[in-house]
Amino acid sequence: MRFLPSRIYLYAGLAALGLTVGSAAVSLIWPPAAFAMPASVLLAGMLFFLALSPPIELRDGYLTFGQRAIAWRDIRVIERLHRRSPLLVRLTLAGRRRAYLLYAGDADSCGSLFRQICRFASLAEIEGRTYREYWGEALPPAEERRRPPSPRPRLLRPEDEAEVEMLYRRLKTVGRLDSTKGPQEDA
Repeated sequence: MRFLPSRIYLYAGLAALGLTVGSAAVSLIWPPAAFAMPASVLLAGMLFFLALSPPIELRDGYLTFGQRAIAWRDIRVIERLHRRSPLLVRLTLAGRRRAYLLYAGDADSCGSLFRQICRFASLAEIEGRTYREYWGEALPPAEERRRPPSPRPRLLRPEDEAEVEMLYRRLKTVGRLDSTKGPQEDA
């Protein structure tokens, strides 16, 4: 799957750039308008950065964004730092390394991308919960998981067990349990 940035950021960046040009033109007549230019330039730069960010691709074995590829088995913790668009996710990888994933899509695409990342990273802890807890898979209660297996029920009384043991030893040594026939009487 491939997730591309939303076009809305490009249009908003163009609007911020137009605001910058408008502030520059008005500042020639009215100098206090120049105070709006640095903010609008910064806003335009941020919006263009988001609009031109590389696509995010989800593959069977790994996640790619920009020039970076991360294997699903290397992701240990997934934390969503920003809940709306743009999506900002901190991935803690094996070896305590961190990677930040920034996706500038619409709200539905951001939610879909986050769900897909969580689904593929089956070894990860997701927002403080284990993978199974996050997806609602039932876990047995803690006391049942720690309980040792129950002992096998006794089928025989101790006297009967002793008799079975004696018959078993006799069977191993003689080869049969019937004591009335001797080895010569078989034929």
